Amino acid sequence: MQQMVREVKGFSGPDASADAGAEAEQDRIDERPGRPQPLARSVVATRHEVETFGKLLVSEAYQRRFPAAARKAFVADGSDANWGVWRRHFSHYVPILDFIHALRNQQSRMDYPAYRKQGLPMTSTYVESTVKQINRRMKGTEKFWSHGVEPMLTLVADHLSDTPTLSHFWRNRPHRLTGSRCYQSSAA
Repeated sequence: MQQMVREVKGFSGPDASADAGAEAEQDRIDERPGRPQPLARSVVATRHEVETFGKLLVSEAYQRRFPAAARKAFVADGSDANWGVWRRHFSHYVPILDFIHALRNQQSRMDYPAYRKQGLPMTSTYVESTVKQINRRMKGTEKFWSHGVEPMLTLVADHLSDTPTLSHFWRNRPHRLTGSRCYQSSAA
């Protein structure tokens, strides 16, 4: 697996320390024509079931105008839950198994030479990195959640996103405020 990863990244040889020109090689790889580059990061997160997560993804994809894209890819690991989201909501996207998970039984989603020719992504490293950032913010030391985890997840996701969700919220909030509070009467 280590050798395959090194080959995909453009390196050769048995040991990373043996590559004196690894940095220059990485620059060459980053400049490869047609290589997909992230334009912006949109993050959604929830502790609810996968169906809710799928709907959040659909909403974000729609807001980012993904349906109008000429090329669409759905990159995921081998989890059945992820491929269920693909089947229900993104089946018209090219399904691509993250090449790091290529040891699983997913041959129909492993046509990496074709994906590369189309300029499609072949790894979910951006997603994996974002999950780690969310976990650090939500599961750090001295953090215990009994209530309020869902709104906090939404805030963390909005904070990590390149989309203007939070700034849009704060910019429009004064227009929604009425100056009066809603109180509920208690049944005494």
